[in-house]
Amino acid sequence: MLPGVRDDPRPPLAMIGARPDVLLLAHRPEAGLGARALLALLDRLEARGISGRLLCPGASLGADSPRIHAAPLLKTWFLRPFLLRRLWRETYSQRPCLLHVIDQNLSQIGLELAEIAGIPYLQGVSSFSVLDEGLRISHTLCKRLVVSGERLGFALVDRLGVPTELITVIPPGIEIQGSGPPQPNPNRARVIGTILTSELGIETFLNAARAILDRGFDAEFVIAGSGTQLSALRGLLDDLGLSSRVTFVDHPASARQLPRVLDVFCDPGGLDSPSIELVHALAHGVPTVAAATQTIPAVLEHRRTGLLVPMGAVSQLAEGIAELLNDPNLARRLGENAQELARSQFNPETEADQLAALYRNLLEPENQVPLGPIPVNAKDTHTSHITHS
Repeated sequence: MLPGVRDDPRPPLAMIGARPDVLLLAHRPEAGLGARALLALLDRLEARGISGRLLCPGASLGADSPRIHAAPLLKTWFLRPFLLRRLWRETYSQRPCLLHVIDQNLSQIGLELAEIAGIPYLQGVSSFSVLDEGLRISHTLCKRLVVSGERLGFALVDRLGVPTELITVIPPGIEIQGSGPPQPNPNRARVIGTILTSELGIETFLNAARAILDRGFDAEFVIAGSGTQLSALRGLLDDLGLSSRVTFVDHPASARQLPRVLDVFCDPGGLDSPSIELVHALAHGVPTVAAATQTIPAVLEHRRTGLLVPMGAVSQLAEGIAELLNDPNLARRLGENAQELARSQFNPETEADQLAALYRNLLEPENQVPLGPIPVNAKDTHTSHITHS
């Protein structure tokens, strides 16, 4: 057990009427889309007989709802045991049946939250970084790892020896806001966007942007990232003569609006899993060029749902962008195919169906619904700290 004992004798598996009560632990939703998407997930779960509440270890929520509670001091490790005990006594006097830690990087808070309250929990895993960093979970209270994709599930089994029965793959649901990409217009500059990833990825994108301008295209470039990241790029932008052609937008709040204005989206690589911006672009039908990393083929198929190029290959990235700008029929076909795939694979209603079924399977074993575990063999051992040895 972590510091702090459970000083409240109430049974942990409390019910609101006959409805399972689940507490979701997630990062602070940004104003606008983030908050609305989380509230929409709670609504979908409610429609499926699950009473859901959301706990965010962050500050201002950007949403006014009694179902969302902000607890910024939970990120202060030495105050956390006291704050968690007070949280259970005051904010959640009626304890939930189950805790779902949605964000992988909140695993430590989720572990302590579950242990102090003595309730079972689910741990979300969405990043391949877990293969190098490991993941600390409770040996007795963690009932399932909710993994965002099948490839990541295979990697957890093959590289970390996670038992197959501990893994359930549920892709995140993506809310589609507004219409798709703008129609090509020869009288306006074309807009190419990306998400700020690794140093290699963003340098590749910016050098490809320079090559696009050198080919005579009238183009503007949009990068989603933070202000601190932008300051580090000023010199490179000046060296390439791109300062007047690049717009920097805050991430993630403004970045989710990008598909509405983009003609082409680029994922130049550097992320250990497909970015949420890539998924949003595909779901909005934005033609995409991406670096062919280990994770990208799960959502992109070359020349069917997008164009794949080697990571770090400036000339090939520029060639892919130019091909999409020059061939509107190809761009439209790839965008439509990608949109169909993404809206099917990342359907919010499907996500809610699968989460509700998983919650009920764990809380009401007599009413289990087959979930279809990933079909691989795995070591039949459980550890409290999953690491790559």
